[in-house]
Amino acid sequence: MAATALGLQELFIIIAIIAVTIFALITAGLFYLRRTRPQAVALEAIKVHELISLVISILYFITVCVTLILLIVQNRNISMQTQFALQSLEGNVYGQVMNQTLAQDELFIKNPETRPYFYESKELYPDDPLSYKVLATAEYLLDFFDSLEKQLKHYPHLWIHEQKTWEANTIDMFAWSPVLCSYLDATRDWYSDSLYALKTEGEKKRRQGLSKQKFSKD
Repeated sequence: MAATALGLQELFIIIAIIAVTIFALITAGLFYLRRTRPQAVALEAIKVHELISLVISILYFITVCVTLILLIVQNRNISMQTQFALQSLEGNVYGQVMNQTLAQDELFIKNPETRPYFYESKELYPDDPLSYKVLATAEYLLDFFDSLEKQLKHYPHLWIHEQKTWEANTIDMFAWSPVLCSYLDATRDWYSDSLYALKTEGEKKRRQGLSKQKFSKD
């Protein structure tokens, strides 16, 4: 648990306690010396002034030290609070990403007839009765990929852990779906250059023989 930063009131109390303690020690020392060696502690005006100056200097030094300690503690608390807030925010973002991913899965669960166009390299022809549904699905997937990339890049810690997986999945989706590639070509200005680069990698894998998901029927 992080230490609670002290306020001005607590600071003044600490300084006052230290000052009283120092004053009491000096006073006790003077009384002791006056009893044992009276001539050594004759309180002439100049010596009283020097004593007061010494006490003020000591108090100033203590005040500076305590202030520095408080600043260090406060800075540490702020840093920890910022870190906790960032972790909480990253957790929320990751939860949103997972919800979007599950929504993508649900899309094909509810519309299994569109799956071959995105996982088995099935071509889409103009007279295909599923044409509009497949094109809408392609746009949805591209929007999802683009949105996911932009969200994760805002949080470097998440992006470091998720980038490799996201890129591998996106490249495979482009490799398995000529429809997805064609739709991105037709709407090139809508999406990022990095997404287009992944499409190029996917097409390269398709030419190398990875044209469908391993668990496809045939």
